[in-house]
Amino acid sequence: MTTFSHLNDVPSEEVTPGVRVRHIYLKNTLLSIIEYAPNASIPTHRHPHEQISLVLEGTVEETIGKEKKRLRKGGIASVRSDVLHSSKAGRNGAKVLCAASPVTKPYTFEPLPDVYNRDRSGDY
Repeated sequence: MTTFSHLNDVPSEEVTPGVRVRHIYLKNTLLSIIEYAPNASIPTHRHPHEQISLVLEGTVEETIGKEKKRLRKGGIASVRSDVLHSSKAGRNGAKVLCAASPVTKPYTFEPLPDVYNRDRSGDY
């Protein structure tokens, strides 16, 4: 990647139905723009990098571990390494900016099996 570019020049990929992502890579940083269609979601998953998400438009319900919160424009979610998390856009969709480090390149989204989506509160 060159020093300067434009978001429109960054290719996007659909990672789950209704969720498109553009990744911008440096050696130690991954910056992603995630665009959600109305009510689209990213299922429960985890990854080795830490992630900070900032809601730019719309609303997103974020679940991190056992915590769930609806975030609107300006809301921030911080996800530590290897923590289960998911997200779902509100009825008008959303746009979210995510920063991640260390970089896993190329990053590919891999949802976890449904067993991780169940209520685990009775497991302890």
